[in-house]
Amino acid sequence: MQKKAASSDMPWFLGAVAVTVLGVCFMRQPRSLPHDEHHDEHHDYEHTDEKHKEPAQEEKRAKEEDKEVENKDEGRGEQHSVILMQSNHNSKGMPQSTTTMSTGAYTYSPISGEEIRLLQISHAADGSVAGILHTFRLGDPTCPKYIALSYVWGEEGHTWSITVDGKDLMTLQSLKPFIHMFRRQSSRWKNTWWWIDSICINTEDLQERSVQVQRMRQIYCHADKTIVWLGERSANSDDAMDFLIFLGRKRRQAAVAAGKDERLLSKKMNALGLRTEKYESNWTAVNELFLRPWWTRVWTLQELILSPRVTFYCGSKSLSLSDLRSALYGLRLCSGSEGFPISRAAFNATWNRRRLVQWFRNSGSHDSNHLSGISLIAIMAYFSDNNATDPRDRIYSLLGLAADAESIVRPNYNATTEDVYSELIKSFIKMHQSLDAICFAQLFHSSDTSSKSSLPSWVPDWRTKVDPTVIPLMVSQSARNHIGNLRPLGALDYSVMYSASRSKKPHVRFDAPGSILCEGIFLDFVDGLGGCAQCPMVPSTSVVNVPPVNQNDSKVDDAYHLMMKICRCLVLDRKDVYLRHPSPIETYLKDFQLFCSTAKSRLSKVHPMFINWFLQNKSLKVQGSDIESLSKRAAESIPTSRASLFDLSDVESFLARFRDTTKIMNRRLLISEKGMLGMAPIKAKKGDIICVLFGCSVPLLLRQRHSQEEYEFIGECYLDGYMNGEALDSMEAESNSLRTFRIS
Repeated sequence: MQKKAASSDMPWFLGAVAVTVLGVCFMRQPRSLPHDEHHDEHHDYEHTDEKHKEPAQEEKRAKEEDKEVENKDEGRGEQHSVILMQSNHNSKGMPQSTTTMSTGAYTYSPISGEEIRLLQISHAADGSVAGILHTFRLGDPTCPKYIALSYVWGEEGHTWSITVDGKDLMTLQSLKPFIHMFRRQSSRWKNTWWWIDSICINTEDLQERSVQVQRMRQIYCHADKTIVWLGERSANSDDAMDFLIFLGRKRRQAAVAAGKDERLLSKKMNALGLRTEKYESNWTAVNELFLRPWWTRVWTLQELILSPRVTFYCGSKSLSLSDLRSALYGLRLCSGSEGFPISRAAFNATWNRRRLVQWFRNSGSHDSNHLSGISLIAIMAYFSDNNATDPRDRIYSLLGLAADAESIVRPNYNATTEDVYSELIKSFIKMHQSLDAICFAQLFHSSDTSSKSSLPSWVPDWRTKVDPTVIPLMVSQSARNHIGNLRPLGALDYSVMYSASRSKKPHVRFDAPGSILCEGIFLDFVDGLGGCAQCPMVPSTSVVNVPPVNQNDSKVDDAYHLMMKICRCLVLDRKDVYLRHPSPIETYLKDFQLFCSTAKSRLSKVHPMFINWFLQNKSLKVQGSDIESLSKRAAESIPTSRASLFDLSDVESFLARFRDTTKIMNRRLLISEKGMLGMAPIKAKKGDIICVLFGCSVPLLLRQRHSQEEYEFIGECYLDGYMNGEALDSMEAESNSLRTFRIS
């Protein structure tokens, strides 16, 4: 397992530590979590203000010490080295340090699965840093309190030599600045024990790496606190840290007056004038701080989440996790119609972590029937844009967070990436008795035809970078905890679920090489496909869908019901993005009709997103009529709507749900040869097979390969009238619909 990339700043105390013994790779594992703030976006109203403890005189003293250290370093040049002391013991059994000279390369002594190495650093009179590396049994009464360091390894690699027990150890260059921080404030951290992954783990020992990765949760949960080292001080990083504290305090003050009324809270925050030119440089500083590599390294997720107390350092400035959470909520409240005051990339990187913190720190205050933990697949999908040097760590780095990880995955750095990814899906199917996880192969697949990946089509390639969304797929619906989603804690309830195969267990057999045999029900073939920004419309041509000789003979009732079916498809028959509740279809139908009728004559009056869709799909044939004609004939039977044709602020409006489905989830209309309606993924093609596989919550699309016996997995699909087990009824009526599909 390899860790993080890039970032040279670390809190001084951390740097010292890291520097002293850096030659080990990092890993992680689990324990119970402390309860922090119990709020989410709609419940995040702390009325207490944690004072930021950075006294002016301490900062002044730190600067003086810094100058002193720099002068000493200047005299020594790059000859300065870090000496780790040999671990001797005093009469009380605790290690004592004795300075030794370097006499060769350092070699790690083996440790058992229950043990960890800890580092203690001391500040010598001549300005050098000395320390000891000692082994303790985690959780044992003799194990001292320790601070864990969360940081980014950097691109420079192990280019800095330190001395450990009289031996040379090549360590990470990124820890050097942190050491300087430690030396400036060493009196504050006297006798402190540290856990720094690259020093405290022998990364060259694959067996030790695998064992330590499984213990990451325990290591961070048992830590007295975790220091997040964002990096060295920059020209505006102090401004960023100070402004975040200021922003968090203002958000708390506004919450006292607004209570839980988010609209009023937003109004009070915007009344502060934080988006004016006066604060422009502050927002720029915050943007740059949030774009530092730490925020998007996948390993740092559990380091943040699992620790009982977390403090962020950038240079000598510090920020508590509580202040950061409050500031981020304040930042979101300041967005309004002007958009975010920082870039979307900077906001997402930090906000998504805030959401995960809420799930872990606040879950105890919610109904356990609605919150039983977060699945590994859900976390992987939600943080799919995070970086990992070793692609296997996209899984291993999250094991300490996932509720089902221990039963599904065991770290194995001797296995190939392809084997690790395939085994994850196989284990998921066996443990949860569900095929839902294969749907993620729709999103996570390599578009590089020259790729050497040997993954079968039903196994997600987690190396693929995907912009994260709370609900990436229908199988991420709120009602299914084996995948689930990271919705706000105030939105845990649900009243409906997709259940295309009802309670049927998967009938599968894994067949070499890379094939899976699945039993299910054949429904139909794809005939027509709607147009979208990425691909043109594919006309329907089946006998059922071609226009009748006299189109005007079509009944008004037929037009009404077909328009309702299309409307249900466009919102996936749900009223909310988290897929928790059924759509108010009568209201949505009126709104859909209004959009269609207005789009035909007054383009400027309708949101351009819908206009583009209507122009690309109005001629698509559905059971003998195109969508434009259906809208015209159904108008007399559909009541008038007064919905806004532009406003997206109501997230449960037809327009917002239309956006969720067609833009965010990238779905296009589907017409089957028999005239069934649905929504398909972008890469669907005419002739694809529509089926329901036993053990899967939603219908799927498969594509026959050149071999008549094998299929390629394409993705999930919404099929109106077949989302709640109706296919099982048709199976009983049509004996030839039951089939076994070999997917490779």
